Amino acid sequence: MDANGPHDDTAFPTPAPVAPPAWHTLGVPWRYAFQPRTAATLMVAASRRGFWISFGLCLLAIPCVLVWLFLWADMVTVDWSASPAATTSAPWTPSVVERSAAEVWRDWHTYGWLGWAEWTAIGVVLGALATVAFMAWLHLGTVHESGPAGPSYRRAFRAVASVSGLVVLATLVFGSIIVALDNAEDRLRGTDRTVSFDEIGPLLAVGIIATICLLPAWIGRAVRDVRQGLTPPPLPPRCEGCGYDLTHVAADGRCTECGLDVASSLTPDLRRPGCPWEDEPDPLAWLRTSYAVIVSPATFYGRLRLRTPERPALHFSLWHYAVLGIVGAVFMFFFMMAVDGAGDSELVCLLVCAFLFAAPAVGWITHRFIGAVATSWWLTHAMLPDVRWARKVIAYETAYLWIFGLYNMALFILGALTDGRFAPESVRTLCRNVFGMRPEEVLFCGNSLLCFFWLWRYRTAIRAIRWSNF
Repeated sequence: MDANGPHDDTAFPTPAPVAPPAWHTLGVPWRYAFQPRTAATLMVAASRRGFWISFGLCLLAIPCVLVWLFLWADMVTVDWSASPAATTSAPWTPSVVERSAAEVWRDWHTYGWLGWAEWTAIGVVLGALATVAFMAWLHLGTVHESGPAGPSYRRAFRAVASVSGLVVLATLVFGSIIVALDNAEDRLRGTDRTVSFDEIGPLLAVGIIATICLLPAWIGRAVRDVRQGLTPPPLPPRCEGCGYDLTHVAADGRCTECGLDVASSLTPDLRRPGCPWEDEPDPLAWLRTSYAVIVSPATFYGRLRLRTPERPALHFSLWHYAVLGIVGAVFMFFFMMAVDGAGDSELVCLLVCAFLFAAPAVGWITHRFIGAVATSWWLTHAMLPDVRWARKVIAYETAYLWIFGLYNMALFILGALTDGRFAPESVRTLCRNVFGMRPEEVLFCGNSLLCFFWLWRYRTAIRAIRWSNF
């Protein structure tokens, strides 16, 4: 009651937030390239026109940067035809040819105005759009909370697109370094100076691999900040055996559908005592929880509490990625030492550093893809009362990546044990004798079978959590 009578909130509804003007959104992916949360928030709040103008400029910038780098690389070339004939005793002195950008561009378009540069630009733009759409689908479960999935997918798409500015900057920086070093090496050919850039190459390769592999983590920071932020819907007490509504059933009674004791469904410590990691997050609890997830998923998810905060499950997943990268690097180091010794130390260091980032990145792609397939099925068939539960399941299912790692490491080891070294012929012979298939078929079929089992695990998980009361 106020001075003018009863207060009615419906008389003056809260106005919807007004999207910022298009010019304000312009350049957001570049201005906030190192602030993914801010960039994602602004891109999600932008109008449709503002978003597509800003994202469209990034889409055009990527092929423009690539075309310029190829153009710059062709401005300095080595003409080997100018060298003396092999029959003469003159030294091998190729000539260096330097051309302007206009001359290179004319050479590219000798047969018409539409050359390979334009076709490359079109392919890069289409590939970038497909990549953003795919990454948005992978993160749909992270963004969606309730209601139709379409608006949530659009939010995820905009959040992923906000990282495009960082991709442009990384392409420009690393590409410029590579082209500059290549042109400098070409200019040194035919001279008395013997300057080598072999030491820089491995470091540059590791930097590129690390940037590509850390990009999903950057996207994850952007996507998690654009969730709908809705309050969890009130859920009635359910029978954890069949899902029957127990609102009007006596606490000491039984479910009228399946006959399960009501107390067993509504007593927290009895039905869902939780997992060791959420009770006391330490290394031993992490190992015990991982073992339970891998060995007995039905029991683990039948005891897991779904209405607790998601942060412990996220930390559980991040620790698995970190340990997976460390184990992959250590395995590659000892593997290379066993099959090649210290023959090429630079190659060993490069492979170790590459596996440090590549192992968790490949695992992340596989993990998120299988999780996205399961989440899409659950959303389509409305199998979960709260989508937040799917995020916890996906986070804890990171432990299953170790099955993939052990399988692929076993293939490497078996190939090396055939004759003491990892030779292609040895691997092919082993696969023919043991599996009756080629190595690539063994690799593909084995990992595909593991993916099928993983989807079956998600089916087990949904059965164990869909009627959770805690």
